[in-house]
Amino acid sequence: MYVRILASETQMKPLRRTLLVLASLLVVAGVIAYFSLDAFLKRTVERQTSNSLKLSTTLNSARLSLFGGKVNLNRLRIASPQGFSAPHMLELGDIDLAVSYGELRNDPIHVQSLILDQPRLVIEQSNGALNFKKAMDRMPASDSSAEKPIKLVIDELKIQ
Repeated sequence: MYVRILASETQMKPLRRTLLVLASLLVVAGVIAYFSLDAFLKRTVERQTSNSLKLSTTLNSARLSLFGGKVNLNRLRIASPQGFSAPHMLELGDIDLAVSYGELRNDPIHVQSLILDQPRLVIEQSNGALNFKKAMDRMPASDSSAEKPIKLVIDELKIQ
């Protein structure tokens, strides 16, 4: 004995409508996530650089090309340590990085290209101390025996 249950068109409409709404919400969430990645990257670079160097760091903008394997950081500025007259110890116009995502897990990490545009490093001496030395002294000491050093191979490095 076979029992056939046939759903009528009116019974299927709510299911189709629900699936359409869920699919639309997923698409909207994906678009929002995609467009907020750049802001997230900018905040992360500023926060991590400021925390590791113990110096104020600002970044004008950041762009991440998910499918192209490229990152652009625009106008990175690292403040001078206290006691130095220059407002920024390091300024970079643009940083362009191209990498294949599969290479990020390799050892060594393989980078296709790194382009530093308009780098400006201010070396200043005040009261017998150099600004970059004072900045290095502020960085937290790392336990070299616990951490494995990062090995990096860069195919093309341009400083312009």
